Amino acid sequence: MRSRPIAFLVPLLAPLALVATPSPALAQIGMNPVQDYINKTSLLNNILSNRRATDMSQQRQGAAGTGRAQSGDAAATEAANPSAFRHSGAPILPAVLSERAAAGSARDASVRFFGSLLDLYTRTARTDGFPEHDLAYALEYYVVNTYMTYHDLHEVPYDKDPRIKRSADPLERLQLLAEKKALKVSMSQERAVFNQIRGMLAANPSIARLSDREKQEATELLAIMMGVNYSTYMRGVETGDDRLLQEARQGARQNLERLLGLPVDRIKIGSKGLEQ
Repeated sequence: MRSRPIAFLVPLLAPLALVATPSPALAQIGMNPVQDYINKTSLLNNILSNRRATDMSQQRQGAAGTGRAQSGDAAATEAANPSAFRHSGAPILPAVLSERAAAGSARDASVRFFGSLLDLYTRTARTDGFPEHDLAYALEYYVVNTYMTYHDLHEVPYDKDPRIKRSADPLERLQLLAEKKALKVSMSQERAVFNQIRGMLAANPSIARLSDREKQEATELLAIMMGVNYSTYMRGVETGDDRLLQEARQGARQNLERLLGLPVDRIKIGSKGLEQ
């Protein structure tokens, strides 16, 4: 059965329920600072118009290309892809989000933690061949990885895999593993999601009016929001803490539903990208 492409609804920044970070020492780093920043900024609300696109699969997918970063003049690239931006050369949000942390080691730890989430974003983009300095990729990264958290689709050790641990029966475990492989988002599906989102942003005139700094800031915020929840999930996997896993899944559910405007069980990722 083939699903219909999702009609995108993107009022992204209703306050997101971000959950605990990887260690007690960092317990407040991933919650209050990010939440405060979200509450105070209208940045992403300005970027992502609060309207429903009728069918993103029809919006400039062909012009989006493969999603790989292009060589040549940066200004020409940005003109062709208004979601792309020229990076300032240094991260913006780790220091901003850490302002309320106590001076000294606590603040340094906060900056390092948020910086590590941006490093994860950059490594992932480069490994998978996506343009890291592109708001469209930041949204794709956020959506796909949040989807994978909710559905227990991340690559983890077999003996710690939450999906596999749903059953103790060896045959049922093999079936669960096969199900996971079938549901896992492929690279071609990721590119379809990226092209959908890039087309939607290109069709929004407000994107072209954003400064490079605004797009970088929005990209970092998406990477950090995803990273906080992912860190919680992976700590739950490592420790076997079902409470952390459930918190991460619940956070993923809320974030997907707020972004896409649909119940999570109706959200699918297929050959055309986001579908329902």
